[in-house]
Amino acid sequence: MLTKFCCLLCRDISWTSGGDYSEPLDAARGETLQFLFIPSFHNVYRMPTKEAFDNCNFNEATFVGFLPPVWYTITEAEGDVLYFACKKYEHCKDKDQKIQVNVLGDITA
Repeated sequence: MLTKFCCLLCRDISWTSGGDYSEPLDAARGETLQFLFIPSFHNVYRMPTKEAFDNCNFNEATFVGFLPPVWYTITEAEGDVLYFACKKYEHCKDKDQKIQVNVLGDITA
């Protein structure tokens, strides 16, 4: 069961090992990414670089969470591109469970 909570400025991401993350997700600063998944099957890491993302190298990745939903708010300090991946059970490498998020500016009210 995917657990979803009401979040006014959230962008839902169905975070599964069989998901299609080939297209980048567009989001804005001030928006919150809400990773939805079955507990104990996945986790979320922020990857430091595109190279780390491409190679599923978690050496300098930042742990974001493992209990769904996992929230990540895009702040003004963020760059123009963010990378996230699942480390659990080699999902990043074996199932391509990783997503690029393009930050396209500030959220409009």
